[in-house]
Amino acid sequence: MKSFLKLFSFLIFGLLIGCSSPQKGSNSSELKLPDGWSKSKGSFVTVTAPEKDFNIYFHKEKITKEFDFSKSSLALWQKVNKNFKYKELQTTNPPSKDWDRISQIIYQVPAEESKTVLTLMRVKDNLAYINLIESSSSTLNKRAAQMMQILEAWKPKSIKEEDFSKVTAKDFNTIEKDFEKFLVDAMSDLNIPGMNIGITQNGKVVYQKGFGETKANSGKAVNKDTLFMIGSTTKPLTTLLMSKLIHDGKLKWEDPISKNLKGWSLKDKKVSKSFLMKHTACACTGMPRRDLDFIFDIDGISSEQRMKQMSSMAPTTKSGETFQYSNYLVAAGGFSAARAYNKSLPLEKAYTKAMNDLVFTPIGMTQTIVRNTKPYKSNSAYPHSFDLNLKPQLISKKIEEFANSVAPAGSVWSNSTDMLKYIQFELSKGKSIPNYMDEKNLLLRRAKGVPITKDMSYGLGLMVKNYKGIEVIEHGGNTMGFTSEMLFLPGKNIGITMLVNLGSANGFTRALRGKFFELMFGMDTKAAESLAFYKNEAKKGVAKLKTMVKKDIVKSQSFIGKYKSKELGLLTISQKGEKLTADFGEFISEIKETTDPGKKRVFLLMSPPWSGSLSLIKEKNGFMIDAAQKKYFFNRL
Repeated sequence: MKSFLKLFSFLIFGLLIGCSSPQKGSNSSELKLPDGWSKSKGSFVTVTAPEKDFNIYFHKEKITKEFDFSKSSLALWQKVNKNFKYKELQTTNPPSKDWDRISQIIYQVPAEESKTVLTLMRVKDNLAYINLIESSSSTLNKRAAQMMQILEAWKPKSIKEEDFSKVTAKDFNTIEKDFEKFLVDAMSDLNIPGMNIGITQNGKVVYQKGFGETKANSGKAVNKDTLFMIGSTTKPLTTLLMSKLIHDGKLKWEDPISKNLKGWSLKDKKVSKSFLMKHTACACTGMPRRDLDFIFDIDGISSEQRMKQMSSMAPTTKSGETFQYSNYLVAAGGFSAARAYNKSLPLEKAYTKAMNDLVFTPIGMTQTIVRNTKPYKSNSAYPHSFDLNLKPQLISKKIEEFANSVAPAGSVWSNSTDMLKYIQFELSKGKSIPNYMDEKNLLLRRAKGVPITKDMSYGLGLMVKNYKGIEVIEHGGNTMGFTSEMLFLPGKNIGITMLVNLGSANGFTRALRGKFFELMFGMDTKAAESLAFYKNEAKKGVAKLKTMVKKDIVKSQSFIGKYKSKELGLLTISQKGEKLTADFGEFISEIKETTDPGKKRVFLLMSPPWSGSLSLIKEKNGFMIDAAQKKYFFNRL
């Protein structure tokens, strides 16, 4: 499911977010492009990224009764390239309030080409705004935010801007029954094992409950104090630590990372010196995402070793050029801050002590912990991922330990009780704890930084959004077996936290927050339609995946053996009966060959939490994982 929903949800739902506060109508000749992008005219207006391997084509077409999007898309692509022969992989039609219709076709591209080809169509008043998008995986990965900004600006004048800034929120108790019914029905509909939710309004907790089970089919109920892994929702807490240390005079935003984190360096030592504390959490430095490095190789790897791994890494875009999210860099910032507080403890322990002393204890987050020790603390939720029947399956706790070595980026466990205390602290602008921190220093984290869309930017470990005229400060989190979301509305004095013990449950949390805004402010968020769409696309994705894996026994004797990747560690391929497995040490997954249209043989990791979302591509001397900006090679031993 993940492989078919991941790209779709990023592209389309990003555009739906972007439509929350549209610009005035524009046409392709008036497009304002990010620095380095170029525009040319031919059969289409074409916008090209600086790398020259990412093109967006613009076309408008009247919709008639005979219009067929599939045929029209193919005809348009054949104008671009008369030899265009890619087959359709996935077609989606998400709901939208602003557009009469949105449709997208993703084409199946051979693995060796490492690129994305798709057609996006948005229709308003019988006029189709069609974009053909073709990019190398690497460039799309680094410039996706810039693409969103370009596409969202191309829309007609008939799409009107909505402004709910003056609308008074309803008292939550007046809409509680409707909200909870939607929540319970959605959990049942999507097979969500358990969740913990809390809502604060005007300084008071107005709703807080646990639903479902800590472990599927265990009978142990989730309550308001059940601990969940919050993943990247750790980041706002880490930047709060940085701000506290700055307030106390032990750190400056302008300090180089290496001032306190001795020996830290990127590949280019000169570039390293220019990386300051304020850069570690801004997602603006051009540092690419390298998550597989710490997800695949966990055992015995310390935080100190993780930081040394960065000496082989380098930015892939200029500083400030575009939004790129780096967990490694946030970890470096958090550890550097921890070193400013404690210079003797190992990095992870120094970070834990700093968080306990300067963040958790002052705010009253008495149950929150940096890592969940073995065995899990009592009243902890367990990680789950969907299997290929869309049922939640318990996954190994071991794989969630990946976050411990990059703790400031995502290892914290918390619950709605403590997260509400944090949200209330943010909403009070720090005043709920006398003399803790000056307001200016706290709010600096919410200043708009690198843009993601027209209405959303990244601050310092916080996303800052204008949602239909309402300021929303937020951050979500995803691990392999948990999903979290935290958001607050400073102008409305409202906040909400959602914690789910299922990986990739963003469709569920997105629909739930949509329903919340719908009931509280009277918005038309298409929450029910979005939920139904997410469920339907999950079913379609799994069904499609099952048709793409080969059913015959793989002739794999030549594959059996041990392999090693410099970055990801060991891989052992073995076969028992008809089952072929890949053992990466921290986890084992069944693998099946897929019907890739190219020349190379491609095997999908089929066991949860991967469920078809990750590929092993057969190479001459082993296998390769293509992670867009980085290719990882496993060579035979």
